[in-house]
Amino acid sequence: MKKVTEVTKEVQSDNAIKERMYKHLSPNASAKDQKKFRSKQRRKLQNHCDAILIAKKQNKKEELTKLVSAFIKFYKSDYILNDFSLSSLYQGSKEIKVSEYNDLLKIVKSNMK
Repeated sequence: MKKVTEVTKEVQSDNAIKERMYKHLSPNASAKDQKKFRSKQRRKLQNHCDAILIAKKQNKKEELTKLVSAFIKFYKSDYILNDFSLSSLYQGSKEIKVSEYNDLLKIVKSNMK
């Protein structure tokens, strides 16, 4: 069984990772505001991911090119680490998200100019 101090350190560590993912997350913001910001970022990421995966599945090459460009702009402006790795986008372990984001990154990398 873990001690309370160990759990507290893990939570603080997780929060530090979350704070370091995004460029515009203010460390001075309240915990509630930080959580709200991260939620908005996750929704934006998921919207980009869904649109790109659908365009790829439907073989819409022109639309896919535009969507990839929009994603790259979003990615570079909002995320600190821009190496197109899964860890730069997602810190969780849900298999569906990992699979979706890996597919997204493969598509983006293959369509980069």
